[in-house]
Amino acid sequence: GGGGGGDCRVAWEHSNRAFVLRVFATWTPAQCLGLPVDAQTLVFPVVTEPGPVYAVLGLRKVAENVAYMFFFTETWFRFRVWIKAFLKNAFTGRCGEPTPDPIYEDEHIDDRGHSNERPGYLRRQIQFLVYKLLSQAVTYCFYLTVSPTLRYGPNSEYYPLSPAGTKVEGDDLEDLDDRNYKNALIFSGASVLMVALSGLLASWYIHTYLPYSKLVLTSMYGPVLTSNLFYGFLISVFASSMLLALSVLQYHNRIWYYREHDWPLSGEEP
Repeated sequence: GGGGGGDCRVAWEHSNRAFVLRVFATWTPAQCLGLPVDAQTLVFPVVTEPGPVYAVLGLRKVAENVAYMFFFTETWFRFRVWIKAFLKNAFTGRCGEPTPDPIYEDEHIDDRGHSNERPGYLRRQIQFLVYKLLSQAVTYCFYLTVSPTLRYGPNSEYYPLSPAGTKVEGDDLEDLDDRNYKNALIFSGASVLMVALSGLLASWYIHTYLPYSKLVLTSMYGPVLTSNLFYGFLISVFASSMLLALSVLQYHNRIWYYREHDWPLSGEEP
């Protein structure tokens, strides 16, 4: 454990900039680009039974986050090594070749998790889960802070969060009334708490069952938390995702609403 930590610190000293670029080029966009999709599910939440609907949506997200920790188990990793080799041999006509065994030693400290080495794979999955939870929390906070401006602000007519922004000639959309909008805000606030609880559960699991992975990640990536470059990349990725979400929702792009008629996007009858 101690030797691994020393190796990690040396690796950081020699490749801190490369690490930051690699992490944010690989993990953060993969998670944060889902931000517009999650945000749009709350754009026009007109439901007749908000209790059951939001309960199902919330529990589904919690179950998804908890189930993700199954990828940390040894059972899953053995299956992963076997199925990768099996499919590769099947598609290349070498079905008779034996499948390799999982590697449990940390032979490459900078392994990116795509090999048969479990330590590197665990580090990748832990990072993936961290950014997955972070992007979910930012999504709901984004809705809580930005949607009131889009609903009540001076540009409300350009977004579907206000009655002025939902009325397009030829459409039969129902207005987003105060009741449905309030329910969406409550769900977003509750979702932030559920994401936080999922994060606490994941943190406990990693601390209890994956102490070596936690030690290595802390040694390697701890210094990044004091790096201005880290926060610059983080802010830029989240900001670009938020701007993408707002662009998709704009009145002029017309991606957000449902149309029953085969009319062109301009809103004019053929």
